[in-house]
Amino acid sequence: MHLNFSEIRLTDVSQFFPNPLAYTINVLRLDEIHPIISGNKWFKLQGYLQQAQNLRSTALASYGGPYSNHLVAVAKAAELMGIPSIGFVRSYIPIQNNTLTHCQQMGMQIQWVHPANFRQVCRNPPPSEPCGTYYIPEGGYGPLGTLGFEALKNSIPARCTHIVTCVGTGTMLAGLAKQFSQVVFTGINASKGNTADITQQIQALEIPANTQIQVLDHHHDGGFGKCTPALLQFMNSFYTATNIPLDRVYTAKGMRALQTLVNTNYFEKGSHIVFIHSGGLQGNDSLPAGTLVY
Repeated sequence: MHLNFSEIRLTDVSQFFPNPLAYTINVLRLDEIHPIISGNKWFKLQGYLQQAQNLRSTALASYGGPYSNHLVAVAKAAELMGIPSIGFVRSYIPIQNNTLTHCQQMGMQIQWVHPANFRQVCRNPPPSEPCGTYYIPEGGYGPLGTLGFEALKNSIPARCTHIVTCVGTGTMLAGLAKQFSQVVFTGINASKGNTADITQQIQALEIPANTQIQVLDHHHDGGFGKCTPALLQFMNSFYTATNIPLDRVYTAKGMRALQTLVNTNYFEKGSHIVFIHSGGLQGNDSLPAGTLVY
């Protein structure tokens, strides 16, 4: 499973920000690379899918919450490979939503895991053996999850000084750091209270020793998946100004955090900033119709 990444769009959004002459701000449009396995999901899966093919695996399995974009991507990857998939879903009771329906339509079997047991289950998967089920870690976290980002080594201009990403497991940031170690990285944590853990997870993925990384919290709007009216208003205003859709879970929080950082002179004047659009737009499906202008 490969795509041609030579023409990924880099969109200039500097005019959206105050004092646009002080910074160059681009968005790397990973949301456009595939209609389902969009954004960072494709890159995080590449190392695992290659290993699964080498093992002649007969099914893919992975872990996530009931709104997991990662599980959608795994389900689609398995469908493209012509094999079934299994999703171990964290939930107190069986539920149904657009995300899980989409997974099931692509051949994923859902198995429910109580939240009290979820960490134990996803951190201790059965071994992936030849001609058996291949188990992918939650969110694609792990060294194999960083390998696919090599495909982006020519997508970010050499003049880039800062890369801003949203972080969940930190796998994408680590993968990018292995390709662009000369760049300063700012990670925007979409969750609450686990910034130190994410920083440790990034370091555990063996990024270059000289990489400059700071993971910021206080931009989560109350916690993972939380969405305030102010955030929805920002999503609409950003789309109206740039024609770029954002998702409510990650990229909207990341872009609004970037606006705050620019407004408070977090970056040196003259910086060339690239914001990574990590996809996940199906996360907006849970919003009432008409909430967003796109």
